[in-house]
Amino acid sequence: MSDTPADEQAKRQEKYSRARQMLQSGLAHIQHDAEALERYLSFRARFWSFSMSNVMMIQAQRPDAQFCMGFRQWIKQGRSVKKGEHGILIWVPAFRKPNQTEIQAGADPIQKKLFFTPGYVFDISQTEPIPDHPDPITYAPPLPLIQGDDFQFLSERFVSAAGQLGYAVEFKSCGTANGYADLRHKLIAIDPERPVNSQTRTLCHELAHAIAHDLSKDRKVSRQVKEVEAEGSAFLVCASLGLDTSAYSFGYLKDWSGGDDALLVSTLDVIDDTARAILTAIGSPLLRSSGEASVVQSPDSPEQPFQLAA
Repeated sequence: MSDTPADEQAKRQEKYSRARQMLQSGLAHIQHDAEALERYLSFRARFWSFSMSNVMMIQAQRPDAQFCMGFRQWIKQGRSVKKGEHGILIWVPAFRKPNQTEIQAGADPIQKKLFFTPGYVFDISQTEPIPDHPDPITYAPPLPLIQGDDFQFLSERFVSAAGQLGYAVEFKSCGTANGYADLRHKLIAIDPERPVNSQTRTLCHELAHAIAHDLSKDRKVSRQVKEVEAEGSAFLVCASLGLDTSAYSFGYLKDWSGGDDALLVSTLDVIDDTARAILTAIGSPLLRSSGEASVVQSPDSPEQPFQLAA
């Protein structure tokens, strides 16, 4: 016997309530647990195409997830979901026509409205290549921390991105600091005596200042908040590209936040936006070809930012 419309509505409402509860629980968890916040930031670095809310939901259900897409998206990429696998609940964007009440209130009857509804994605570990598919994608995790000058190439890309923003980059003594950003004169200075990988992290940090705290934006935030936003962004960008700065970044974040985890949580949206802007500026490939298969660096399914319904 098939479900009635009322049954279907009840199922949708139950799924919606479960998704909201999961999200609210995740937010409360990282707000009151410093280690949980660090785990979230590390996890978030792997999921650039998903909103902050959906990353929390994926982490809560499958903390070992590497790369997620919807059922049909996997088919298009040469992989199929294994039998018996359960989907990972997230919020997905959808559109609908305005209802009669909204039209009477002045809404355009033709313009569709964006809303978010519960849906499912699957991790790559829940899939397998489709037999005889010519080019199934495979996942390549970020490289582990590499000492020395292995990330010189990344430093060069950050310098190029700074130039696009109208900033000059100078390598010179910065006293006791690793570097600094002079927003008024559009200058980024980096101490060349530091290890190359340290210079790379610092350059990304100052680039984050240039983007998030540009004087034209006239954002009234404290130095404390600015430093948290810049280092959080630098950590996410570097981690996404294989440079592990956690040993430095997490201590820096704790020092500047004063141990106020609520402050850290409040900056996550700016951190996300800034890190995404840096990755876009340096032309970070989300999907690149590697021999016979495409190698996925991070998710490639664009997603609208999630908003809780009123």
